Amino acid sequence: MADKAQRRVLIPVDESGSTLNAIRWYLEEVSRPGDHVILLTVVPFQVQRQTNVWVSSEEDETPPTNEASNGE
Repeated sequence: MADKAQRRVLIPVDESGSTLNAIRWYLEEVSRPGDHVILLTVVPFQVQRQTNVWVSSEEDETPPTNEASNGE
């Protein structure tokens, strides 16, 4: 075991100031020669809720009636 296993270090990055702090902390406190550093960024996933209502052209052209409300 003359060679130590290469460490893999994952540092998440985004647009905040915390990213620079995390990289700085790694470099100053725990980095070792031979480390394999991986910077990971994740694109936010946005959910867009959409409801599609399909109506046939016959229903679309027929005016609503009030027969039920007239008691007939």
